[in-house]
Amino acid sequence: MNRRTLLTSAAPVIALSGLIVGCSVLTETTTNGVTTITINVAKVNQYAEAFASGVATVLGVPGVALMLGVYLAPFQAIAGTIVQDIAAFNTASGGQSVLTFDATSVPAAVNSILADGQKILNTIAKALPQTTIVGTLLSAIDAVQTIVMLFEAMLPATVGATFAAVPRIGPMTEVDALAVLGVR
Repeated sequence: MNRRTLLTSAAPVIALSGLIVGCSVLTETTTNGVTTITINVAKVNQYAEAFASGVATVLGVPGVALMLGVYLAPFQAIAGTIVQDIAAFNTASGGQSVLTFDATSVPAAVNSILADGQKILNTIAKALPQTTIVGTLLSAIDAVQTIVMLFEAMLPATVGATFAAVPRIGPMTEVDALAVLGVR
C-alpha cells in the first residue's frame, strides 16, 4: 500500500476521530508521561439511539423501505444489534471507560497496554449476557485472553507480576486461540 492510498483511506477515520473528540466522547490528559483517555460510553450510547431513531424515521418515509428491498431486513437487524450491544457495553462500563498509557518506560508501557486490554475484556464479558452475539464473542474473548497470558508468560517476572491477581475468563490452548482469531 502506498502513502497516497493510506492517507486517502485514512481521511474519513481522521475526520471521524476529530468529530468524536469535538463531541466530548473522548477526553485526554497527560501528566508526567502518563496519558489517560476517558471514553464517554453513555454519549456513544445516546448517539446510537439517535442513529436508530433516525433510521426508523427514514424507513418510515413512503417508498424508502421499498427501495431497499431485500437489503431492508439485514440492515435493520445489523442496526438493531449494534444499538443493543452499545447499550449493553454502556451498562457494563457504568457510562465510561478509562484507559491509561504509561510511556515512562517500556515495562510500564507494556503493563498499561495489558491492563487496559484486560479492563476492556472484563467490561465486554460483563456486557455479554445482554448482547446478541454471545457465543462468538466469548470464544474471541477467550482467545484474546489466552494470547495475553502467553505474552505475559514471556515477560520478565517484574512486568508480568502485575497481572497475576487479575481474574481470567477461561483459557484455551494457543492453537485454539489463534484459530478463533483467524491466525493459521
